[in-house]
Amino acid sequence: DALQRGGRQGDRVLDLGTGAAILAIAAAKLGGRCLAMDIDPVAIENARAKERERRTQARLRLLQRAGADLARHLDEGRIRERFVAHAASLVGCRRATFLVPDGEGALRLAAARGLPDVAPWRDGPLPRAGALAGRVIETGVPLRLDDAAAQAPPGCRVDAARAMRGNSCLLVPVAAEGTESGSDRVYGVLCLSEKDPEGPFDAEEEEFAVLLAAQAATALTNARLFREATVDALTGLDTRSYFFVRMEEAAERTRAGGPPLSLLMCDLDHFKRVNDVFGHPAGDRILREAGGRIRACLRPGERAGRYGGEEIMVLLTGIGGAEAAARAEEVRRAFAVHPFPSFGAPGKVTVSVGAGTYDPRESTRALVRRVDRALYRAKEGGRNRVELSPGPEEDTDASAGRPSLFQLPNSPTP
Repeated sequence: DALQRGGRQGDRVLDLGTGAAILAIAAAKLGGRCLAMDIDPVAIENARAKERERRTQARLRLLQRAGADLARHLDEGRIRERFVAHAASLVGCRRATFLVPDGEGALRLAAARGLPDVAPWRDGPLPRAGALAGRVIETGVPLRLDDAAAQAPPGCRVDAARAMRGNSCLLVPVAAEGTESGSDRVYGVLCLSEKDPEGPFDAEEEEFAVLLAAQAATALTNARLFREATVDALTGLDTRSYFFVRMEEAAERTRAGGPPLSLLMCDLDHFKRVNDVFGHPAGDRILREAGGRIRACLRPGERAGRYGGEEIMVLLTGIGGAEAAARAEEVRRAFAVHPFPSFGAPGKVTVSVGAGTYDPRESTRALVRRVDRALYRAKEGGRNRVELSPGPEEDTDASAGRPSLFQLPNSPTP
């Protein structure tokens, strides 16, 4: 601005570095002719190159910090939120959104920065066909437009292009390395617009956005792998192996003088009959609903896992004895009192529960055996009831010969 005010009308001064800018201002004050006579074009170009290098180095530092931040998280939602925030800072824009395919021919908003609350597709699906983001998913190639509406590729709706506020937009696919378009490893599209200051996105900004998208894809892949390893796909509860890891950690805290620990083992009553009469798809629906009901019963710090088949385990921290039995009764009532959508009237799907409190002198495997025997008594006593284990006891013949809970399925019994 100072250069343009100081020079003659019609003089053109572009992106000068600090040293060259000072010379240009001095020359402008002496007369417009000095602007051409006294400033070395090489010095101007050197100043421009120095400024470009400064911006590049600053972006590299931002990219490094963004990558470290994304790698810290294993929750996909948190990764998406941090991704759009870092993207907006990295390229310098006011609006950044992350659109993901919903598997039904549409896109949905997964994270946003700078998006108005009244955006028409903020809470609903965006048709993928004809959208710029849909094209990027199909081609797997970034799309950089100086004027989104005027330069929209053939087949893209003008209204979809105008959703990119401002004249310029940059869209970058986010996908695991080596992923083909249409794969479930295509995580979505980063959409950037409203550049600050106004102007088109340049090639360097596109390159940095692509590098950041690759880091986000790696973080999302790690989060998905972690979820697959730790979350049962049917019930949404912990996998058996992950549940036992977390139970052992909790037991270690109890042994070190921490809060008491209790365990519930729940078994859906007559579940085999459900599978035999109504089919396994109905059984899957029941297990999915059972996982939701168990999660609804959990308090902060508690967790549940699928032990196997229709058996679910619940880890209760900070309570023991009679209070553990009361919590087991809460779980039982969550099944018995409220109807399951697939079966109508309440009482059609019930659960038997064994409960026990951990004694620091015993192993976690011994606790599981005790609670398992309490569950057996609940089943033998008529089902749809709770049995509390009286306390640590010697292993019985009923538990002899069982494989270790920490063995792999095909590993030999020690």
